[in-house]
Amino acid sequence: MLKRTRPVVVTAAVALLPVTGCGQAEDMRDANLRTLTSRLGAAAFEDVGHPVKGELSCDTADKDAYKVTCDGEDTRNRSVSLVLRADENTASEGNSRLKGTIVGKVEDKEVFRKECLGQC
Repeated sequence: MLKRTRPVVVTAAVALLPVTGCGQAEDMRDANLRTLTSRLGAAAFEDVGHPVKGELSCDTADKDAYKVTCDGEDTRNRSVSLVLRADENTASEGNSRLKGTIVGKVEDKEVFRKECLGQC
C-alpha cells in the first residue's frame, strides 16, 4: 500500500510543476515590465508636453518579454505610442527606471527617443 501511494503522490507533485514553475514567473515578470513601462512611459510623455489620458495599454509582442509596445491617448485626444526594446536586465531594483531603446510617438511623429526612463 505504501509503495503504491508514493508514486501517486510523486506523480501529482510533478504534474503541478509546469503550472507553478517558470511559466508563472515569466508571466509575472512580463506583467511587471508592462506596468512599469506604462507608468514611466506616461511620465516621459508628460515631460515632453503630451500628458497621457488615463494609462498606457502595454503588451509584450510574441512572448518577447524584452519588447514592450504601448498605446494610448494624450489629453488632447491624439494617439500616442511607445516601444521599449531592452535587454534582460532592463528594470532597476525598486522599479524606478527602465533601460533600453525607448521611442515615444504622438500621431506617428517621434517626440522622444531615450535610453532610459525614470530615475536615470
